[in-house]
Amino acid sequence: MSQEQISGQTVKIKINPPCFLTRGPVSIWSSPVSEIIRALSFQKHLVGLKSIFLAFAFTLLSSGYIRGAAPEISLSTTVLDIGDVAVGGSGTGTFTITNDGGAALQVTDITSDNAEFSVDPTSATIPGGQNEVITVTFSPSAAGGQSATITILSNDADEATLTVSVSGNGILLPEPEISLSPTSISFGNVDIGSSSTETFTISNSGGADLVVSSINSDNGDFTVSPASATIPAGQNQVIDVTFSPGSNGFKSATITVTSNDSDEGTLTVSASGNGVQTPTPEINLSSTSISLGDVGLGSSGTETFTIANQGSLPLVVSSISSDNAEFSVDPISATIPGGQNQVVTVTFSPSATGSQSATITINSNDSDEGTLTVSASGNGV
Repeated sequence: MSQEQISGQTVKIKINPPCFLTRGPVSIWSSPVSEIIRALSFQKHLVGLKSIFLAFAFTLLSSGYIRGAAPEISLSTTVLDIGDVAVGGSGTGTFTITNDGGAALQVTDITSDNAEFSVDPTSATIPGGQNEVITVTFSPSAAGGQSATITILSNDADEATLTVSVSGNGILLPEPEISLSPTSISFGNVDIGSSSTETFTISNSGGADLVVSSINSDNGDFTVSPASATIPAGQNQVIDVTFSPGSNGFKSATITVTSNDSDEGTLTVSASGNGVQTPTPEINLSSTSISLGDVGLGSSGTETFTIANQGSLPLVVSSISSDNAEFSVDPISATIPGGQNQVVTVTFSPSATGSQSATITINSNDSDEGTLTVSASGNGV
């Protein structure tokens, strides 16, 4: 800093009471150094005082004891590297604006020429001797190196515009990558009351764990197992889909797979099947109790009941038997086509007087009524 520059600075000095150097009291606050010098009455034998004072003021200004009244901007750095930041995330860096002057530094605008680098704050008022920390945030939307110029506009007379060069590198972190195979399942015909199972596979071809949070069906006739899974990178999970039709007809479902795949968070598998009633025999008895009444000793009485097949396949009656020899049955077996019936005759031949009874047992190939009984009674007289 030259003596001419020193003379133009504004300083705060008070000389009171007057000394032998002055003609009278001098009280000067925030006056230019040159005016302070003129305010002093220099005697001819003190002509060296001006240079002494200038040297003194120069020392104070240089050491920071006296600040110029004008704002004076300075930056902590003009180059800022934020480094690697994950795509979709953000990273920050900072620099500092300092006011080395004595008057307020008005930073009117702080801008970035790249939208992926933002600044905060975007303006500031910085008192003399103070500073403001500026945060630069890098939010990359794609992989690769990027840069921006941060421009700072202020009321510094000779440095009204300054810039900071910032840079950063967007990187792709390892992610899961889901795929399904197949995406459609057909069960064909499945008997009502039974079930059938098919599978599909969830694969993770990415570089991080695939977290499948839910696998669900929108139709209760179709169930899935497991209902969730965590699949390591490069691995897969087989999913069982079971179709258990509760009624006749075509059924369908959408299996929804929800995961942490960033761009395929929800995928679906379609499932379909046809519930059918399998042809079966279906036994039905006309009566489960018969009475032959009074029958004389040495004679016999008869009564009948009917076995009907209400199914569509032949009803095979493998045996018809009585647990009392005085009650006989005929026939003792039969094959009854679908929709047909068979009359069974029960004969009571009492050998003694009194009431008697028997249980007639019918065994068949009916899947849910394989054994039925008929109660028979009579009275020997």
